[in-house]
Amino acid sequence: MNFGGINQIIGSTLVLVLPIGLALWFRRKALLAPPEARASVWFSSFRFLRYLNLGTIALWWAATDFLDLKARAWFLWLKNLPAWLPSSHAIFLFCFWIPPMVGLICCQTLFQPVYVQIREVPWTRSELARQAALGLGASLVPALLVIGGVLELTSGGSFTDFVLSYALAAFFGVGSARALRKQLQLTPNALTTGELRDRAFSLAARLSVKLRQLYLLPPGKSRLANAFARSGNSILLTEILLTSLNKREVDAVIGHELSHLKKDHPRLLGFALMGGLAGVMTPYVLLAPSPGWLPLFDILFIVVPLSSFYFASRRFEYAADAGSIKLTGDPAAMITALVKLHHLNLMPLEWSKWSESAMTHPSTLRRARAIGRAAKMSDDRVSELLAKPHLPAPDSIEHHYVALLGGATRKVFSSEFKRQVSVRALLAVASLAILLPSLVLRALSELSSPGQGWQVFSAALALCLLATMVFVNRVPFLGYGGLCRRLRAKFTAEGVPVNRSDALLVGLAPGDVPRIFEANYAWDVGCLLLTDRLCYWGEETRFALRRDQIVSVEAGRGFPNWFRTQFLYIRWRAAPGQPEISFNLRPAEVKSVLAMRRSFRDLHHRISSWRAGSAASEPAPTKADSLPLPPTAEVTSTPLSATRDPRQILAILTFTAFGSGAVAALFKLPVEFAVPIDPAQDAAAYAGISGWYAILLTLIIVVLHFGPAWFLREPSPLSSSSAVPPPPIPAQKPDPSPDPFNAR
Repeated sequence: MNFGGINQIIGSTLVLVLPIGLALWFRRKALLAPPEARASVWFSSFRFLRYLNLGTIALWWAATDFLDLKARAWFLWLKNLPAWLPSSHAIFLFCFWIPPMVGLICCQTLFQPVYVQIREVPWTRSELARQAALGLGASLVPALLVIGGVLELTSGGSFTDFVLSYALAAFFGVGSARALRKQLQLTPNALTTGELRDRAFSLAARLSVKLRQLYLLPPGKSRLANAFARSGNSILLTEILLTSLNKREVDAVIGHELSHLKKDHPRLLGFALMGGLAGVMTPYVLLAPSPGWLPLFDILFIVVPLSSFYFASRRFEYAADAGSIKLTGDPAAMITALVKLHHLNLMPLEWSKWSESAMTHPSTLRRARAIGRAAKMSDDRVSELLAKPHLPAPDSIEHHYVALLGGATRKVFSSEFKRQVSVRALLAVASLAILLPSLVLRALSELSSPGQGWQVFSAALALCLLATMVFVNRVPFLGYGGLCRRLRAKFTAEGVPVNRSDALLVGLAPGDVPRIFEANYAWDVGCLLLTDRLCYWGEETRFALRRDQIVSVEAGRGFPNWFRTQFLYIRWRAAPGQPEISFNLRPAEVKSVLAMRRSFRDLHHRISSWRAGSAASEPAPTKADSLPLPPTAEVTSTPLSATRDPRQILAILTFTAFGSGAVAALFKLPVEFAVPIDPAQDAAAYAGISGWYAILLTLIIVVLHFGPAWFLREPSPLSSSSAVPPPPIPAQKPDPSPDPFNAR
């Protein structure tokens, strides 16, 4: 009798059943808790789910190595593997980990009553199952595929399978993360104008942080109240945070996140995680442990990196709190903000040191005491703020920032649309630059005689240049057809006269030079109508101008492109003697740069004729009577020079060159001295032209596509006038109290 096989079956079954049993036990315990213990119960549930997920992964990994189940499964896999199936190691690992992943999804689904009754978040079982599956697809599955690709290459497998493994990992990671954001309704919207935006940038300037963008996150089903410092020097605030905290508390939270950016904490957290991984990998590689030690290392590979990550994160939270109170001079607001956030998220004010060891944040009580010590506040004052998190505001009124994006989830020209368009454009550029050269070279090499490498390269170069020019003509307007249709439908429902024969859809941006607004050259897209006034209805702004308020209408530099583009720059002033302010327009309902040039000439002629009074003018529609003047506040944007960062350029060239070399190897174009010829394949299967030609063509395509942005001169302003920036916002007054810190 094969007792080894029975032990493997029993052991693996216990590993899979144990998490489900624990989930059922803890769910029953949570649901029987008294209502007044909701915060502690939810915190315990949150902590239990984290331990359960990590423990299941570690237990399956270690147990299958200890029982030698993985090796036996690999033997059976090779014995029954279909001949047509590529990436054997990667696909094997994916299939081998399906049972524990299914178990984790079941555990998340079993906790649905806890989400509904304790957290009061109305997730359904199917929604929780999808969230768990997508979370694994964005994290665990890509890691397994990458490990499988490395194993494929180090065990003598083909380079093709290695590349396909990494391609599958990227596909699962990006696709699952995007679907998870949509499932959780975590689609942020940029806040580009307004008091909150100006305050955040004022604090950033005081701290010498180059803040690029401020985002607001709609409430969604999760009702999350939090703030995040994101890579790329941007900050994200949830709308629930804005509606629940007053201005002083929001300032303290913004100061906290700016301190994270100032100290580069997002990047250092990545180093902490990789440092912990290296700490385990080094002895694993150097000592080459026997199979009996593998289960221990399996657990260490999870515990050590996460422990170093959590430890660094908690230290950074203390540092960011200290940075916030130094920036705002308002420690009381930082404490009350923390208390309110934890109440909103149904978290207790204190948890044990043991619980904290697996948390990214210290408890609110410990953070408040640290803030009190740094600000020299008395213990009684700290205790008072923890017990009653209320701050007196000017005139005894608790003022709040207005969440201007209350209806932002219904925007058409939204941050999500701009992000999708920019991602699609980058993927299209990468696909063109990486795939086309190898495909063309391989096809031409099959049609020509050996030894004609330069002739093949020249023909491929001509075809690639032609394809690139067609591409740069079309790519700036990817997605604009659907955008304009949706905008017309939205404006029609709102009563905007967008369907009049003389109405146009245009892109609008403030300023007298082209600038970048969330990877787009338009800040807003809306309806332009010329009557007795120039009327504009958009999603970001709506305004009207009389003829006498317009100072000039001039054609000027458009966005960088090999096909010359122009924007229409309009200077205006509210009254004689007032500052002159500029904005620019361009046609939006076009599909290519060449089509935009034709439409631009018509737009220029129509507005110039209207301003000169030669065009017939009709009275403005009634809806235009309430339109104000154009906005004059500063709008968040990026200069064109930001695209010329040498590090970014080098990263693009390196990535595309590496990708091109990998694809060339797949197409059997030998990349000498870099990718050796696969010994498992007949050398005759390789083309007679070098894969380095493909890499060279790729670099030419990349430089040709990005060249206008990288090399063309920065356009000079049409005039010295520009939008009037808002006055600097003074710091909020600190909490009036007898503490020495506040009395200074």
